[in-house]
Amino acid sequence: MDFCLFKRFCGRQNMKKFLILGLTLLFVFAESPCWADEWQELNPAVKPAPRSGHSIVVINGIAYLFGGIGTGRPAPMNDLWKYDPTNNSWTELKPSLPPPARHSHSAAVSSGKLCVFFGLDSNNNVLKDIWSYSPTYNSWQKELSTGTVPAPRYSHSSIGIADGRILTFGGLASGGNPTDPFMWSYTPCGGVWERKFDSPAGSLSCQSVSLFGDKMYLFGGYGTAGYTNNIMIYDPAKDSWNVLTLQGNIPVARVFSASAYSGNSLWIFGGESATREDLQDTWEFNTATCTWTQKTDMPVALKSAQAVAFQSQARATDVLMFGGTNAGVPVDKTYGYLPESNPTTERMVLNQIGALSRGHFSLLFLRFANTQEKVKIELEWAQADAKLKLCVLRLPHFWAHDYFWEHFLGGMEPQHLEGMLGGFDKVEAGEDKTLQVNERNKIEKTVEKVRGLILWVRHGCHSAPAKDI
Repeated sequence: MDFCLFKRFCGRQNMKKFLILGLTLLFVFAESPCWADEWQELNPAVKPAPRSGHSIVVINGIAYLFGGIGTGRPAPMNDLWKYDPTNNSWTELKPSLPPPARHSHSAAVSSGKLCVFFGLDSNNNVLKDIWSYSPTYNSWQKELSTGTVPAPRYSHSSIGIADGRILTFGGLASGGNPTDPFMWSYTPCGGVWERKFDSPAGSLSCQSVSLFGDKMYLFGGYGTAGYTNNIMIYDPAKDSWNVLTLQGNIPVARVFSASAYSGNSLWIFGGESATREDLQDTWEFNTATCTWTQKTDMPVALKSAQAVAFQSQARATDVLMFGGTNAGVPVDKTYGYLPESNPTTERMVLNQIGALSRGHFSLLFLRFANTQEKVKIELEWAQADAKLKLCVLRLPHFWAHDYFWEHFLGGMEPQHLEGMLGGFDKVEAGEDKTLQVNERNKIEKTVEKVRGLILWVRHGCHSAPAKDI
């Protein structure tokens, strides 16, 4: 289920002024819902060239893509792109003096900067340099590498932790030989490397990496025992490892899978199996229960794609995936994944969107991944004399898409929005549908066979201000 707050207008006298509101709206749950995840091809107007072996990270709600290698084994790339999930757009950044082109590198975030480690150049030489990119100044800088420096590598993993350090593990050295089994810690301030405890499973390459709390989670990859589907967890506070070997319904062993993470969920997408098959499956690992759940397959089989999760609510998708190869051919598709099977309170309840005062209204769009048999909407507030109106419009299935409505509503004048209300089902305070619950007013509305809804909430122009909505 998705909430999208498109516009919040004030009353008739100033309808074109947007409000920064502070409402707590206890809203919408489905009775006997069937929560489903969903894949979408996002189709932005401009996009990076087809590639694999690239990197994507998120900094302040924006995804940054760097490098990779394209079709027909051309020279690697060193272009830099950003993706804005609020408007589904890619933009090439073109800062001066970029790093040498590369692929199969790693990237991590530290102190608001993108840090790029190692990789392969156009001659398949293993690179040993480290670079950082500042979104604030749109500039690259080559970083120092001091202390006990690890051997150059590729197809390894790096991730930033809360104290600013970056953890790096595994990969392949020159000639495709496995690197050491140690965890490495890099401090960008000063460029100092430290060697940490070695992995009990030895070195890995081509694995995926995630972060939960300050612990590094590594899934899959190729090591001394061949392809694996284990999860290895490294705790930097204790400099210790834990290997999870799970049974039952679990992903097959693989390399080159994409991954993303948010809350307690780790998602694994595609990759290559031990039989060299490109995989199309999607899996969710719950870090609280240590259980796997198979989800909806990707639109196509992909290996060496890259994925990231966004945390903000105003976005086109929860998880972004770009690139990778299908049957050995690099692709340039931008996919979005909406993991709706286990919605959290934060996803089900829209909080703090505005403090409705006299003459003001809020317009919201609610979309389900699949048609819901029944949806119940509740609106509560304090102040007995306050009059709120809830208007509900059920959308046809083919209109229940947020891009269409964002574009449609974005070009509509406020008076036109009010003109649409003739098609809304209205529930007003003061009617017999208004309930008193614990000295609070409450409006309820149940709608059947729902794919999408527009919810319009208005405060009466001549009533007392509602409190604690």
